[in-house]
Amino acid sequence: MALSTDVILEKVRGIFQLFDQNKDGGLNKEELEALFGATISGLCSQEQISSGANEVFRSYSGFIDGERGLTCDGLLQIYEDEGGLDTDYDVLALRLKIHIYKEPPFSIWDR
Repeated sequence: MALSTDVILEKVRGIFQLFDQNKDGGLNKEELEALFGATISGLCSQEQISSGANEVFRSYSGFIDGERGLTCDGLLQIYEDEGGLDTDYDVLALRLKIHIYKEPPFSIWDR
């Protein structure tokens, strides 16, 4: 079952905000390396993680906003191109803040 666009955007924003440590609206190389390190820890060396961040800055240069770095739209594009959003989201143990109910799950009169 495919995720809705709202759920995908919420997951990407959650990951982005978690790693945008200086809250400038971009992931600089250090912040991107922290994201990679948190999601692929133990699978790659620090050198490979740094190389991956450099590759993102080259390959997704249209989504790099000067000194601020990779935009949230750029992170979304990476996940669209490469996949892995659900895995990264689960690894980071983020919780969706979207709760949509057609009706309340219970009534005060049910007691």
